Amino acid sequence: MPIADAPVLNDPATDPAREAAVVAKVMRRLIPFMCFLYFLNYVDRVNIQFAKLEMNKALGLNDAQYGLAAGIFFVGYCLFEIPSNLIMERVGARRWIARIMISWGIVSTCMCFLTGAKSFYTLRLLLGFAEAGFFPGMVLYLAHWVPAYARARALAWFLTSTALAGVIGSPIAGLLLGVNALGLAGWQWLFLLEGIPTIVFGVVTWFVLVDRPADARWLTDSSAAPPRPPASPSSTPSATSWAASSDPPSPGNSKNSPRVSTSACSSCPASCWPPSASPHSSAHA
Repeated sequence: MPIADAPVLNDPATDPAREAAVVAKVMRRLIPFMCFLYFLNYVDRVNIQFAKLEMNKALGLNDAQYGLAAGIFFVGYCLFEIPSNLIMERVGARRWIARIMISWGIVSTCMCFLTGAKSFYTLRLLLGFAEAGFFPGMVLYLAHWVPAYARARALAWFLTSTALAGVIGSPIAGLLLGVNALGLAGWQWLFLLEGIPTIVFGVVTWFVLVDRPADARWLTDSSAAPPRPPASPSSTPSATSWAASSDPPSPGNSKNSPRVSTSACSSCPASCWPPSASPHSSAHA
């Protein structure tokens, strides 16, 4: 069945008003859901900052051990970054982003069963491997759907998720730290109840995301644009063409993943180090 709006995504002759309508439709459909996925990603990545004081006390960890575990996450993240995006190009964004979310959700949930420094190091390293490729993969996914002139606006909305994670995630973490039930401490409930939604929405992602505009049934419209005329060898796309949306991504996109992932990681280490109670604070009180 032909998709009515799909030709708009790669036809340089498309009416600008028609193209703007399709861009708005894509933004309304994809951006809120993608923002929520990145919200879950950021919450799961930095929830150790809220668990730090109780967890360190319960497991007998010192600041050096905590810092090593917090940093070892980025070792796995960086090592698997490019392979993860190359695999996504082969299997499709829908399958791979869903896999990333389910695997990192499982690892994050398992953090509630920590027993000491070694298990902490292991799970943080596995969490880095599991999350690798998520942020640059989502940016690459946006490039398939949003033309260049609207991409900065889409990415800006997408990145607001980190601010929302702080505004909404922090109070939720505070409430969860106060839960002590079924033999689990507050910091364990924090990892458990913030990891389970990621697993659930990883499954949801499998059914919600679509790899390419040509496969999106929700782009069908009763006021269909005329079918795209056969491409001629001399035809060249305009600056607003969405040709990249339908064609396989260029290998050059994967070369940019270290640059994108570095920008995503640069602010995370500081978020893992909340203010701690000074051992001398009581003496000066």
